[in-house]
Amino acid sequence: MKESETVKEDSDRLLGSLTIVVAHHMYSMPPYPYLATDYGTQLSLFTHHMWIGGFLIVGAAAHAAIFMVRDYDPTTRYNDLLDRVLRHRDAIISHLNWACIFLGFHSFGLYIHNDTMSALGRPQDMFSDTAIQLQPVFAQWIQNTHALAPGATAPGATASTSLTWGGGDLVAVGGKVALLPIPLGTADFLFSFDTG
Repeated sequence: MKESETVKEDSDRLLGSLTIVVAHHMYSMPPYPYLATDYGTQLSLFTHHMWIGGFLIVGAAAHAAIFMVRDYDPTTRYNDLLDRVLRHRDAIISHLNWACIFLGFHSFGLYIHNDTMSALGRPQDMFSDTAIQLQPVFAQWIQNTHALAPGATAPGATASTSLTWGGGDLVAVGGKVALLPIPLGTADFLFSFDTG
């Protein structure tokens, strides 16, 4: 594989991932209050960056596939990182498969539990914001770290890093909500089929 193709593959992969992160951050933590209230522009920017990031990642995968078919020689690349990954691919894929099955069954188990409790008429035993709560403790820890970081790193700077992380009240522009703290709760992680 030529050096320029390796750089292209790596840059596509990194730039694609970064573009998707930018799309998410522009949507969930808008940098400008007026962008947050212009819903069409915000949705267009999000969609644009997601498509660009997706194309870049697909391009990186295509370059990697071309490399594996055309330029990979196992005799000259013996025992390097790629060779070791390829020799252990069965174990890697099976472990990823088991991790996905584990997460899938446990997620589905929450829905089965809620449906069973609903059928038995015991809403107080369901996973919801008003009964048994599932709190995103790691996400809340990160949010609190963001909110407390200025006070810990710079004495006297008590402002939060972002209003999104609970740094204050809502910001309204022209009667529309621009920024509002995001409290995460059980309902953010479960889709409810209950319409009543």
